[in-house]
This record gives sequence, structure tokens and C-alpha cells, in this order.
Amino acid sequence: MIGSRNKFLVLAALAALTSSVTSAARAADYAPPCYDAALIATGRAPYGAVPCYVAPVVEEFSSWYLRGDIGITNQSVGDLTNVQDVNNSVRNIGLGFDASPVFGIGIGYYYNDWLRFDLTGEYRSKANLHGTQVIRSGGSTYTDEYTGSKSEWLFLLNAYADLGTWSGFTPFVGAGIGASRNTIHSLQDVNTPNLGVAFGDTNSKWSLA
Repeated sequence: MIGSRNKFLVLAALAALTSSVTSAARAADYAPPCYDAALIATGRAPYGAVPCYVAPVVEEFSSWYLRGDIGITNQSVGDLTNVQDVNNSVRNIGLGFDASPVFGIGIGYYYNDWLRFDLTGEYRSKANLHGTQVIRSGGSTYTDEYTGSKSEWLFLLNAYADLGTWSGFTPFVGAGIGASRNTIHSLQDVNTPNLGVAFGDTNSKWSLA
């Protein structure tokens, strides 16, 4: 009887210990409810409320970037001189270019929140040339009617100073230097009164940009 009773007490003690460990494990697994920090700050959360933990968002990005550009040209004719009319009175009528699309691509480096650099290449597709020159030579008046087109390749090294960001809008100032290859295509000069027509070969020229 004594041995049996001692065995019973040992079993009871083991059962109590197991129950205590299980309860402690369950208590460790239990997480009390958390509340929004703003709600706690207002004092409307229960006494002793703990704020919910929000893991910070870590953004990883490279300082290098790619850029692409698309636009429309709005060009004008600075000067058009016919060597035959350098001593004559010349008046331009409607002399200019049509609009044309522009496509660009580049690679850049984001140095910091205020400064970035990039290298760009741009193609300005053919813009049609049109217009008339009215020439007075002595007592005669005649016209030259011009057609043709112009295109450019433009390569630039650029630097930009960002002036801060407000509501997603970032104004900046920038400057670039490089070179452009300007091409005149199929220039034609029609002199209607004199029944004359002149053609110019397609010609290209590199310039500082």
C-alpha cells in the first residue's frame, strides 16, 4: 500500500508539472492585442495597451538609371541665303519648318538628392522645309520657292541640380554640352517666273551643341 501510494503521488506530481509547462507554453504563445499608436495617443485605447509593431520598409535602389524621351520639335529658319541674291532685296514669306517627332534615350547617375548626371542620345526626325523668298533685282521681281527637310542626331553630357520635391513635383535646372549632326535632305529651289529649278544633294554637318 505504501509503495502504491508513493507511486500515485509521483504520477500526480508529474501530471501537475506537465500541466504547468503546457500552460506556460500556451501563455508564451499568446500575444496580447495591440492598438494603433495614434489611438493610444488619443487616450481612447484600453489601459496598458501596447502599440502594434510595424516593420520599417527598406527601399533598395541603384544610383544608375535609364531615361527615355519623346516630344515634338518646333523649329524655325534662322537664315537662308541664295548666293545669287546677296546684292538683291529679299523678303521671306512663310519660310519655316513643320513640326516633327523627337525620340531620345540616355543613361544617368543619381549622385544625391540635389545632383544628377546623364549621357543622352536624341534623334530629331525629318522636319519639312517650306517657304518663299521674294527677290527684287533692279526693276525685276521674282520668287524662289523652297522645299526640303532637315533631321538631326544630338549627343549630350548633361548635369542637373534638383531644387527639392513638393507633392511629387521636382523643379530643376540643367545644362549640357555635346555635338549634333545636322542633315539637309533634298533641298529644292523653284524659280517660277524664270522657269528655273535647282536641287541640292543631301548634306550633313557636325556642330557643337
